[in-house]
Amino acid sequence: MAIPKRTLFLSLRVKLLLSFSLAFTLMFAAVFGWFYTFSSNVASAQLHRHLEDYLATTAKGINGDEFQQLTHFPAGTEPDSPVYRKQQAWLQQLHTVDQNEVSYTVLIKDGNRFQIVGDPLRASDPKHATIFMNTYKLSELQIPTGNSDTNLTPYRDGSGAALVEGYRLISNSKKQVVGAIGVMFNSAQVQEVQQAIKEEIWRVFLLSYLVAVSVVYFSSALLAQPIDRLKRMASRVAQGDYSDNFAGFERSWLQDEISVLGAVFAHMVGQVNQREKILKQEVQGLRIEIDQVRKAKQVEEIVDTDFFQDLKGKAKEMRGRARQTPVIMTPTST
Repeated sequence: MAIPKRTLFLSLRVKLLLSFSLAFTLMFAAVFGWFYTFSSNVASAQLHRHLEDYLATTAKGINGDEFQQLTHFPAGTEPDSPVYRKQQAWLQQLHTVDQNEVSYTVLIKDGNRFQIVGDPLRASDPKHATIFMNTYKLSELQIPTGNSDTNLTPYRDGSGAALVEGYRLISNSKKQVVGAIGVMFNSAQVQEVQQAIKEEIWRVFLLSYLVAVSVVYFSSALLAQPIDRLKRMASRVAQGDYSDNFAGFERSWLQDEISVLGAVFAHMVGQVNQREKILKQEVQGLRIEIDQVRKAKQVEEIVDTDFFQDLKGKAKEMRGRARQTPVIMTPTST
């Protein structure tokens, strides 16, 4: 005897819910990834344009020949020079306008080593300021190379803050590169945009997910209802009940696969019902024939018995005697 295979029943409604939920989740993940990347790129591009404009504005207040004069002063003490005070005032003015940005001027030594010339923090925040003409190694930063005179470098400082460093070359009247203007900007706004997107997108996702699941749930109920009805009717037919009217599926003004299936069932049930009636009639006729044959056989068995033969002989003898005995007529008195 074969062991019946174990099966798992999963309703059509559950299948629809799982399928649509999976499809919606994948679609949302793709849209979220695209939107997150797009928004981050837009915010970064706006930040870079702002820094480039800021560098261009800073460069307007820095004269290349005057800057070259400052590079000849010894490192350490700030020089008592009107040129130095002029450039420092310009850098301080820009920093006052936007506290998130710090502009400074540097003399390029080699690779990632720079001598800081101008620094606005020397007046407003000496604790975090650089020393005049001291050499600093800034491995994360990149000086513009080739035909470009501006370069932007995103990096993180020791505290983990996201920063963007920009550089623009300084040229003298002879078109010779004598230094560079640097600007450091806190790019937290890009992170804020990214975080805001994450927070808002999850709210949108949850709301959209609830709406989508609700729509799929009620839609699946409409789709599964006629199938459940057809299943119940087919179960009753299997038990010999043909009273259900399958023709209702055919009369629907909006036809679909379920309507066609219902029509096929209606035709099938009609054929089965008709054949069952014919079979019942044939069985009834066969029963009558069997009863007649059985009766004839029983009569034959009775006739063939000795008792019946003896009884038959006695009956024949009695009939013979009756024919031989004369009938005596008794006269009646008048």
